Amino acid sequence: MVARIDGRLVRSLATVVLALGLCAVSACGSSSQIAATESTAQVTSGPLEGISIGFVGVGQTEGARAAESERNTVQGLKKTGARVLYYRAQSLNPQPQIEAAQRFANQKVNVLVIDPEFSNVWGDAFATMRSQGIHIILLDRKPLSLRVSRYDTFIGANTRLLGSRLAQWVIDSLGISPDNHSFEDGGIPRAAIVSSLRGSAQDQYATDGWQDAASGSLDTVISTSVGQDPDDATDKLVHTWTQLAHADQLPHVIFATNTVAAEATIRLLTRCGVHPVRQPSQALSADARVRRTSRGVGSDGKGTGRGWSVAVVAIGQYSWLKQMIAHGKIARGQALPTSYASMVEDVVKKLAAGDPVPREITAPVHPVA
Repeated sequence: MVARIDGRLVRSLATVVLALGLCAVSACGSSSQIAATESTAQVTSGPLEGISIGFVGVGQTEGARAAESERNTVQGLKKTGARVLYYRAQSLNPQPQIEAAQRFANQKVNVLVIDPEFSNVWGDAFATMRSQGIHIILLDRKPLSLRVSRYDTFIGANTRLLGSRLAQWVIDSLGISPDNHSFEDGGIPRAAIVSSLRGSAQDQYATDGWQDAASGSLDTVISTSVGQDPDDATDKLVHTWTQLAHADQLPHVIFATNTVAAEATIRLLTRCGVHPVRQPSQALSADARVRRTSRGVGSDGKGTGRGWSVAVVAIGQYSWLKQMIAHGKIARGQALPTSYASMVEDVVKKLAAGDPVPREITAPVHPVA
């Protein structure tokens, strides 16, 4: 099959394989770390036969949800007939990802699919690659500072909408309306936001979406971001929780913007003796009783937060959310895609045909209850 992308012909699969093999013998195969983290898909016949795709992913560094989605996407692309070169990150350092993308560009791939760790240098790297006629598809997340001219399209969930949906579910479940803001503790229900992907447009959009819907109905007392290290993330949240307890500002609802943030939140609740509940109304009722009976008050007369109740809502991985909801740890979720393979395939077909592609493509999502 002959495929055309930006005027470059991929005339035969044998030619592509030979070129990539020569590159691997020279500069591309010298690192044992590269050998451990890069793989080449078995090529079969299919709609993308003759097209070469470099996939630069995050592996396990951004949590189980990203790893599952990435694995399913790579496996799906293998079935299209495209030649798929795959690199998975081993750490949060973006430099190995950037170097992998540059190697794939030097190997003359037609398309780069990238789920980027966050760095301010992606824009310059993408500009160079696009000048070489390589198409760039961003997957699942994109850096906040990246200009739209630096890539062809972004495929991912509308996290702003997901944040709004979760906030609205909380509001509806509490029966909040313009005429009803009175609860047992005499104030507006309090919420906290926990995120983990600093520098992520998708995380920021999720936070913005929550605020869009919650404004005037929920009092968001704090929005905090934690790192990927589990112990550090939990320590930071415990410190934040203690501060809120001393200020008598403990939340009734916590919104976690991704799976990593939700995992850190659940560890926080366990360490601090906080009870997760299935409904926001249960949290308000239980917390009102704690306040009336002075439980959760330390020897210094200030709140410790022990015995408090919280409803946790989260954006994340479908199977993990289902498990946590079944165990009573999460009240409500919005599940992100488990594979982007079909969407990437459709975009690559359009690029090969010279057809325009949207700057952003919204992936389907669904609630988990």
